[in-house]
Amino acid sequence: MLLEHKRRGAHDDEEDAELLMNFDPVAPYYLLLERLFSFGQLQRARLAMLHELHDCKRILMVGEGQGRCLVPLLQRHPRAQVTCLDASPAMLERAAFKLQQSGLQNRCELIAADLLTWQPDEALTGSCDAVVSHFFFDCFIPPQQTVIIQKLTPLLSPSARWLLADFTPARPGLRGLPSRLLLALLYGFFQRAAGVGVRQVHPPDALLLQAGFALAQRRSLCLGLLHSDLWTR
Repeated sequence: MLLEHKRRGAHDDEEDAELLMNFDPVAPYYLLLERLFSFGQLQRARLAMLHELHDCKRILMVGEGQGRCLVPLLQRHPRAQVTCLDASPAMLERAAFKLQQSGLQNRCELIAADLLTWQPDEALTGSCDAVVSHFFFDCFIPPQQTVIIQKLTPLLSPSARWLLADFTPARPGLRGLPSRLLLALLYGFFQRAAGVGVRQVHPPDALLLQAGFALAQRRSLCLGLLHSDLWTR
């Protein structure tokens, strides 16, 4: 298992202000925050489609953080090798600890890098059977999402799958009020604590369609506040 630290870059927010997104400060108490905010629902969303990767041998995970999905994925799919990339070294240190506790460290490479500036190893080109990006795209605006999808797509095999779980954009009117309040609370907190410049959910659906993917399954969770997707080429 290789832990490679690289410099993170600045991201533009929706008003073009340069912010440094850095999840290191929240790493020590991220799990507690997740439990307080979601009561286990985020983890349910992460794991909902893992069975769809049963035959995958090489998997790319981005924005995985502390390894909440990484360890269950490796446990359920013993033939899989994983490359896991996240911009926060502090988050990846916790993922590395979980891997060592589970005896799975030899099947995963951890890379600390900003995906927007990361240059993939040529050996990865066309080799990945799947990419997993849970609660990741909600940190980026569409132009950044485009860069990310364009960077990851060449790494995937012709029949690759893309798993993602994320928040569902709030509906208008009174029915969407609880969702709008929750998202405003979450974005407000992470803007201050981690420098997240995005203020609302920007679903990457149209961009994935343009990149040649189709939505094969979508599971709604937590009264529609979350969803877990399977996209196929």
